[in-house]
Amino acid sequence: MLKKLQEFKTIIEQFDYTCNIIEKGELTPVDMLLVSLEDDSQAFAISILPLSEDLDGSFFVQFYYEYPFEISPNEYSQIGSNIIAVNRQLPLGNFNYTISNQQVYFKYVFALPIKANLEPANIADIVDMVVFAISNFGRFFESKNQE
Repeated sequence: MLKKLQEFKTIIEQFDYTCNIIEKGELTPVDMLLVSLEDDSQAFAISILPLSEDLDGSFFVQFYYEYPFEISPNEYSQIGSNIIAVNRQLPLGNFNYTISNQQVYFKYVFALPIKANLEPANIADIVDMVVFAISNFGRFFESKNQE
């Protein structure tokens, strides 16, 4: 699946995003493509699933981003309500939070046929929508967390 990540990297870089492939290792359980956000201090990850060849006709592309702020355990209920409200508005992907590391995250997964050719315009649209969700709603969650 590293080859497929390289294809994504080539396409995404055409649209002025900075990308870096991190190969599976001790610190990362899967190969992933990191795509920098506007300020280059943050990046979201793209990974390809499944990790084995268990599926015959499809592979799944996952976009994932964890926000760099922690949420207070006292705020779980309010953050959960805000996440539900925001998720209803999203055209793709969803937000959630983890109790273990107290962070809000964004995730979007879509399926493609194994033999599919990646279409640059389609990938650009998806990346733009992911960046929009991460950038705009992250500020909302952070501000709600600080109230």
